[in-house]
Amino acid sequence: MSDPGALIAAHVPLGSSMYERERLDGIARRAEQELRGAGITLVRTDPVTHPNDVARAVAELSAADWDLLILNVINWIDVRAAARVALAFRERPALLYSYGGRSDLRSPQRGPQSRSPDLRPLDSQHPFHPPA
Repeated sequence: MSDPGALIAAHVPLGSSMYERERLDGIARRAEQELRGAGITLVRTDPVTHPNDVARAVAELSAADWDLLILNVINWIDVRAAARVALAFRERPALLYSYGGRSDLRSPQRGPQSRSPDLRPLDSQHPFHPPA
C-alpha cells in the first residue's frame, strides 16, 4: 500500500458498446464520486466497452501508483474486454464492484421501454445450498 492511511484505487468502468456512451460516462462519474466520498483516492480511466479499449485503459492505469483495482461492472459488459483488463493486472489485488445496478440503462435490443430483468426473484425460488 502506498500510504497506510489512504487507499489509492485504479477504477475501470466496464460496460457495453451497445449503450449510449454519454450515459455510461455519467454512471462512471457517479460511481467515482461515491468512491471518493468513501475516502478512496482514484486513478481513473474511461469506460472499457470493447476489446479496442483495453490497451488505452491498461496504459492509463499502469502509468500511476495504486493499491487496488476496482472493476466496476456497469450493467451489461463486453466479457472479452473485461477479462483482458483483469488479466493485465492479475498480480494485483482486485475488487469486483457494480454501480450499474442503480442505473436505468435499457437494452437496445429489447426496446426503449425495457429494463434489464430483476434476478432477485430467482434467489428466493432457487436458494443456494452449499455442498455438505
